[in-house]
Amino acid sequence: ENLLDRGEPLRAIALLADIAPDHPDHPGILQITGKAQLAAGKGGTAVRTLEHFVKVSPQSPYAHFLLAQAYGTINSRKRMYEELDATLKLDPLNKLAAISLVRGLAIEDRQDDANQRMATLKAAMPADDPDVLSLEAWLATRQNRPGDAVPLLRTLVGTYDLREDKRQLVAALWNSGQKKDAISVQTAHVKSKPEDLAAAFELANYYLLGEQRDEAAGVYETILEKIPENVIALNNLADLLKEQDPDRALGYAELAYKQSGGSPPTAVTLAEMLIKNPDTLDKGYIMIKGVARRFPSAVDAVLTYAKAASLKGETDEARTALSGIDSETLSEAQKNQVADMLKNLE
Repeated sequence: ENLLDRGEPLRAIALLADIAPDHPDHPGILQITGKAQLAAGKGGTAVRTLEHFVKVSPQSPYAHFLLAQAYGTINSRKRMYEELDATLKLDPLNKLAAISLVRGLAIEDRQDDANQRMATLKAAMPADDPDVLSLEAWLATRQNRPGDAVPLLRTLVGTYDLREDKRQLVAALWNSGQKKDAISVQTAHVKSKPEDLAAAFELANYYLLGEQRDEAAGVYETILEKIPENVIALNNLADLLKEQDPDRALGYAELAYKQSGGSPPTAVTLAEMLIKNPDTLDKGYIMIKGVARRFPSAVDAVLTYAKAASLKGETDEARTALSGIDSETLSEAQKNQVADMLKNLE
């Protein structure tokens, strides 16, 4: 058990291998061995061990629960559900088994069964049980009922103030049409936890989804005040400012490209600005051509390179670049873009 607690399942298995042969039916040894095998990713071996554990301890809810977990690792869903059911028959208040069963049924799109099991679990547990509230919110979200998830998540956030609950609350508010409330909750969190830069990026993304570009730009500027070399903020801010303040945008784009070591996304942002200006077309063309050749699977970089080549009058080069793209990797929008560009090159 100590080795498992320390995250050393393989050492635990090796130690148990010296003991187990002399005690083949010992429930404690079978239990620990099975847990160690699960922790080590040895699902098939764990199944055999835990099937024997259930055989020698058929009235143990924990034996059935561990076996259910093992069946899950080898994608034996039917047997997993059978063992979860067996666990709950022996221990109707086994919360872990009930939660696993609800999640599994929902993931397999057996929504009526999942809802029935959810109702049974709620009836057996206190109304304010955080695990049950979280599961009910997760189920509502998965079933595209974000409005039903909102009050549950508000309760969780108000009681425990956990980051993941708050993230889910913001998403549920947004997806249920309560977009101002979503922004308000996210903004309050960012202000109270200025060190949580991931939340700041999420806030900027919500602003972008709501087509509030100025507000998104403000968030990125705040991030850059803390981390001036943050490539994502630099690149996104450049893209947001390219129409209203092209000089500032170009400065941000150049810095993003430099800080990233010439990554395709930053190269695309910078090149799009450079090739729009006849005075910097050559510079943009040379830069994006090099990036597209270094990263031939970076579709946006190749598309931008083809655009630059076309503007340079290098139509054969542009056509070759477009023809070399694997169409199966393209989104519908990219397929349409390629088709339009090829048509314009005729």
